[in-house]
Amino acid sequence: MTAPGTSSRRSFLKTGVLGTAALLTLGTALAARKTLLRQLPKHGLQLLSAQEYAVLCAVADRICPALGAGVPGALALGVPEQIDAMLAAAPDYLQRDFKS
Repeated sequence: MTAPGTSSRRSFLKTGVLGTAALLTLGTALAARKTLLRQLPKHGLQLLSAQEYAVLCAVADRICPALGAGVPGALALGVPEQIDAMLAAAPDYLQRDFKS
């Protein structure tokens, strides 16, 4: 018997198993989604692929979004393009680390 207000080991394990199953299901669904590609810069990309560029744009926009008139975000400032150019000039080992 367990005291009122405490959980039994069985209910704890059930909750853990159900939580793990839910996380696996959601993680699989998210992993199966395709990357929403963005329009590439006019001058093209130097190092990143179109998918890598799209992910970098999404991250940059999430970290530093535009805040309205007069306050541009990372995308308007060309941050993803600048990162691509910096990575293209970086040593090979840094390029591999970023892309893996």
